[in-house]
Amino acid sequence: AELARWQVSAENGSLDNMLNQRIAFIVTGQAIRYRREIGPLFKTFQINTFLSGIDDRNLWLYHTFHYPEAGDGSGSSSGKNRQGPPLAQILLQSVVTQNGKVMKPSKYLADVYGANESVIDRLTKMHEDELLMQKKFKFGELESILRESAGRPQ
Repeated sequence: AELARWQVSAENGSLDNMLNQRIAFIVTGQAIRYRREIGPLFKTFQINTFLSGIDDRNLWLYHTFHYPEAGDGSGSSSGKNRQGPPLAQILLQSVVTQNGKVMKPSKYLADVYGANESVIDRLTKMHEDELLMQKKFKFGELESILRESAGRPQ
């Protein structure tokens, strides 16, 4: 998933902006659910990545891993980019820093991607989506349990 995030930022042009503005993307937590084995080595798989929402401090990304399905044999290109069932799912919590200080996700999206207020507002509302809220709540519970088991304060 890390490599996929680097690839996406290079392909969409944000990597240059981030380097020039001394902006870093830092993963602060992630929950992974493996549904099927990913392997063997060198077998092709796809990773779909999307920004699932933002809040005042965090960007929430969602990754899914899939094997590509073979075409349907009809010669049509419509079957060539189909995906098999998910192999793994990752909910990722992250912050963005500039010159070592955490920046608001809305500022990052505006500065690096040129996102306007309506896009940022929709992403903030996506963050309030009930299913994402349930995932974030469970993510927070898991984080607390892991911190306790490591003997670290919350």
